[in-house]
Amino acid sequence: MSKFSLPNKLKLASLPTPIQFMPWLSKLASKNRPIRLWMKRDDLNHGPAAGNKIRKLEYIFQDALSKKATTVLTCGGIQSNHARATAILAKQVGLGCELFLYSDNPSQDVNVENLHGNLLLDALLGVKIHFISKTEYLSVNDLLLKRAAEIKENKEGVAYLIPEGGSSAVGVMGYIEAYQEILSDLNSGNPSLPQKIDSIAIVNGSGGTQAGLLVGQYLEEDVSKNEPQPKIISFNIFPDFEKSVMKVHNACIAAIQHYRLPVSFMPSDIKVIDGYAGEAYAKASDEIYSFIVDVAKNEGIFLDPVYTGKAMYGLMGELSHPERSRIFGENILFIHTGGFPSLFSNTNRFAKVMGLK
Repeated sequence: MSKFSLPNKLKLASLPTPIQFMPWLSKLASKNRPIRLWMKRDDLNHGPAAGNKIRKLEYIFQDALSKKATTVLTCGGIQSNHARATAILAKQVGLGCELFLYSDNPSQDVNVENLHGNLLLDALLGVKIHFISKTEYLSVNDLLLKRAAEIKENKEGVAYLIPEGGSSAVGVMGYIEAYQEILSDLNSGNPSLPQKIDSIAIVNGSGGTQAGLLVGQYLEEDVSKNEPQPKIISFNIFPDFEKSVMKVHNACIAAIQHYRLPVSFMPSDIKVIDGYAGEAYAKASDEIYSFIVDVAKNEGIFLDPVYTGKAMYGLMGELSHPERSRIFGENILFIHTGGFPSLFSNTNRFAKVMGLK
C-alpha cells in the first residue's frame, strides 16, 4: 500500500461502500467473450447526499472549516448532484451555502414547474440559489469570486469557493482514498469478490473522480512492479471531448502540486471514451432512457440519464465490439457515482419509453 498519508477529513459518508456482482449486465456484456461486471456502490454512501461528491466534500469541508469559512459557494446545472450534496452537507456541518445554478430560464425563481429532483431538495434546505444563464456560467468562477468579495466587504463572514463537481486539488483526495479502499476490498479474502480487476469504468463529468483514482494508483508502491494495474477508463458526458480530458489532466496536476505528491504524472494514462455524450450535457436519447429502465427491471439498480446511465450504456456499447472491448479485460468494476434524485426531474421521458400516457 501507499506510504502517502491522506490529509484530515470530516467523516460524513458511510464507508467502505460494497462491491456487488451484476449478473444481468455481465450476461449482456458477454457477447464476444465472458465478462464479469462488478459495481462499486458509491450511490449508497449516504442518504440524500449519496454519490461520488460526498467523498470529495469530506476533504473540502474539512479544509473550509480549517480556514474559518462561514459559508460555501459552488455551482452547477439546475439539477446538479454536486450542488445538492454540497447544500445538504453544509447544513450538517453548520455552514451557510449559496448555489449558482444555470438554467434555461435564469430570470425565473424556484417555482412549481421546476421544483423537482435535486432542485426540490435544494429548496427544502433553504440555501440561497442564484439562477444564471448558460452564457454567464462560462465565467461562473468570476461570479463566485465577486460574491465572496461581497461577503467579505459586507462583513457577512468568510466564503469558501468549491469548483464545479468538487474537483479541486483537495476534492481529488476523496478518490485517492477510494482507490485504496478498492484495493483493500480486493485483498480482503472475501470469496464473493474478485481477487483482481482488469479495469475500472467510471463517468467523467468534472474530472475529479478519474483524477483521484489515477493519482491513487500512482501512489501505490506496487505500480512500478510487473503486475498490471487496472486500467481506469471513463466515459465523458459533455460533448466537448478534449475539454473532458483536460479536466482530468488539470485535476491530477492540481492535486500533485498542492500536496507535493511523489509521483510522475503521465497524460497518456488518461483514458476517456467518446461517443456516448449525446447532443448536450443532461440530454439523453430514448435508447438510454430505455436502457435505464431495463437495468432497473433486471438488476434492481437505478442509473440516471445524466451520468451513470450514459456511462453504463457506453460501457455496454464498447463491450459489444470485439476489438474495442479488449482494453477492459474480463473483470470490470463500474463505480456507481449516484444521481438518484435526478430521475424525478425526467418523469415525462421515462413515461414515454415505458409507453405510459
